[in-house]
Amino acid sequence: MNVEDLVFNTIEQNPQRFENLLTHLGYTKTHTLKKNLTTKEMCEQLGINYSSWKQSDVRNDIRIVRLRDTTVGRNHIYKSKDLDIIERIWKERKR
Repeated sequence: MNVEDLVFNTIEQNPQRFENLLTHLGYTKTHTLKKNLTTKEMCEQLGINYSSWKQSDVRNDIRIVRLRDTTVGRNHIYKSKDLDIIERIWKERKR
């Protein structure tokens, strides 16, 4: 058995341990499966209180507004690839 097979077998047997390892290494967005997220889903992914988001001025930051996709419907949709940018802006503005 080569190393690659060993690694993949270990991940299949205990995916939670692998996720914990990734989290420990700084890769916290391992469970982002959806490509497009509503505002509520985006807040859940980032650990932001939804009520705090709705009341804050950060949501109207021009950098955040540019990331929104409003063509889908009434709700604001955010791309999962933009979560790191949103999180950085949120932390920056909350300081």
